[in-house]
Amino acid sequence: EIYLNGKKLCDHHHGYAPFKIDISDYLYFDRENILAVKTDNPVPTSRWYTGSGIFRDVELILTDDTFFENIKISDFNLEKREDEISLEIRASISNKSQKEEIVNVIHNIYYKDKLIKNYEKRNLILNPVENTEIISKFPIKYPILWHPDRPNLYKIESIIEKNYQILDKITTDYGFRYLEASCNTGLKLNNKPIKLKAVCLHHDQGSLGARDYYRSILRQVLIMKDMGANAIRVTHNPASKNLIDIANKYGILLIEEIFDGWIMD
Repeated sequence: EIYLNGKKLCDHHHGYAPFKIDISDYLYFDRENILAVKTDNPVPTSRWYTGSGIFRDVELILTDDTFFENIKISDFNLEKREDEISLEIRASISNKSQKEEIVNVIHNIYYKDKLIKNYEKRNLILNPVENTEIISKFPIKYPILWHPDRPNLYKIESIIEKNYQILDKITTDYGFRYLEASCNTGLKLNNKPIKLKAVCLHHDQGSLGARDYYRSILRQVLIMKDMGANAIRVTHNPASKNLIDIANKYGILLIEEIFDGWIMD
């Protein structure tokens, strides 16, 4: 439960799933604000040690009136192995101001800190107090593929710009790879057979409790890599951002779950 200055703003009924809420309209601008996050972990909840309280990051995000709500990146035609592929970036942009805004949306693609592609959409009109989806689809040179043994990552930098000033910027790590599964040939990654050598990993960190520590998750992943694992079944909940980032960087496939039990009244 989220409260601001004693007023309840929302409920969120899944302690592992990320969510966000806009508190702008409920803020005081002439005095101190009190933001409260209340957690409730009634027994029974799960079949494993869940911990309790706030065990993943809570962030206070400050933005301009014009900002990215979210970004979705998709690639097409990797399996064709041609000289180029298509990259599609769907950017949901929010304009909270009371006036029309004219902006540029820029996408920069980097590999090992080297710019390999720049794509821009200029003079885009954003209506006041409205969300707008901007779809950018463009070709890029066939990328170096991601694999557990070679976890090649690109950085995709997305920028909203107005009058040469950056209003918002999001940088996304992105690994290009494609999967196919068949009852005859099994699982293939990038058109090569692969066996999943997976472990089941619960959220907690043993004696450290359920807090989501980056360094302790990295330690777990490095031990698994050293013993030959290439995949993790995240039991039994969505993975934290820390685990996803580490898996991308160090070469681990993730099998995510949302939950494994529920109660219907």
